[in-house]
Amino acid sequence: MHLVFHGGKCCGIKTIYEMDDDPELVTGSLDALDGIQQQDILYNTTSTKDRFFSDAAPCEKRHERLDRYINFVKKWRPKHIIEVTLAEGPGYSQKKWFPVLEERGFKRVNSCLNSNSGNRVYVYHLNVGE
Repeated sequence: MHLVFHGGKCCGIKTIYEMDDDPELVTGSLDALDGIQQQDILYNTTSTKDRFFSDAAPCEKRHERLDRYINFVKKWRPKHIIEVTLAEGPGYSQKKWFPVLEERGFKRVNSCLNSNSGNRVYVYHLNVGE
């Protein structure tokens, strides 16, 4: 599970991805990084390959990691959007995340049928600081 810079190279949005299908599953620990929070100040230094979350984190349930990521963005970027994209389709569903996101203030802003996979894609945003 990752908190990264937005794919549109937008300094005002962070993306969380690789949520898996169950918020109760455990995700691995993370080592601390140095100074990553400042990278999105310049347009050419943002990349979806770069981790925005720079603190160390223990192994924890995915919903706990989500809370850790939300709090990190609130601390370092108090006026931001956090984006999460989930999928549901034959043999795969991230539906368990819907109430978890909504309890934390995320709003479903869009959905569509993905022509690649046949899955329905759901996009959620959390407006931090507004």
